[in-house]
Amino acid sequence: MSRVTPPSSPRGEARSGSTPTTATPTAVTTTTVGGSGIVLALLYPLAASVASAFPNVFGLLLTPPGLQLVCWAVFAIACGILAFGLPGQTGVVGPSVVGRTALFVFGVHRLVLDLSSLLTPLPTMSDALVPAAPGGAAFLGGYASLGVSLLGSLAGLVAAVAVVRAGVLHGVARWMLVPAAAVDLLGLGLLLVPVQEVLVFAFATNALWYLLLVATGVAYALHGQGPALRALWGRFDAWW
Repeated sequence: MSRVTPPSSPRGEARSGSTPTTATPTAVTTTTVGGSGIVLALLYPLAASVASAFPNVFGLLLTPPGLQLVCWAVFAIACGILAFGLPGQTGVVGPSVVGRTALFVFGVHRLVLDLSSLLTPLPTMSDALVPAAPGGAAFLGGYASLGVSLLGSLAGLVAAVAVVRAGVLHGVARWMLVPAAAVDLLGLGLLLVPVQEVLVFAFATNALWYLLLVATGVAYALHGQGPALRALWGRFDAWW
C-alpha cells in the first residue's frame, strides 16, 4: 500500500517560496495606513514639545485651540486600525484579544485625557504631584488623570510585547513600539519623584516619546513596501 503524503503546511510553503501566505498583503496595507496615521498625528505634539524650549519664537505658532485634540483623535484611529486591521485584514498583534485591547487603550488614553481637561473643571495630573495643590477637587482630578496615564502607559507596554509575540511584523518594525512604551513609563515614573530637576527631566521625556512614536509610525508605514519603493525609485531613475 502506498503512503499518502500529507499536504505541506502554509508555513512550509512560505519558506520554500512556492505559495505566499495571506499575511503579507494584510500586514502591508494595515501598517501603511496605521503607521501613516501615527506620523500625521504626532507631528504637532512633537513640534510643540521641541518648540517649548523656544517659547518666544514658536509659542504663538503652535498653540491653535483644539489642534492637539484632533491630533490625539487621529492617533486613536491609527492605533485602532493597527490593532484590529482594516476590513478583512489582520492587525499588527494578530488575533490576540489582549494585544488588540491593549493597543486600542494605548491609542485612546491621551484623547481621553485631553477631552477630560476640556469637559471638566478638574485639574490635570500635575496638580496631584504638586504639594501646594489647592483643595480636594484638585487632588481628585490629578489622581484621576494619573490613573488614566498609568493605564495607557501599561497598555502600551503590553501592546509592544503583543506586537513582538505576534510576529506579523518583521525587522525593525517588530520592535519599534518597545522603546516608545518604555520611555513613556519612565517619564510617568519620574513625575512621581518630588524633585524639581527630576520633574523637569520627566517632562522633557515627552519629546523623546513623541520622536520614538513618529519613528514607529514610519517603520510601520514602510513595512513590506520594499518592492514598491524599489519600483518607484526605478521609475524615477529611468525618468531622470
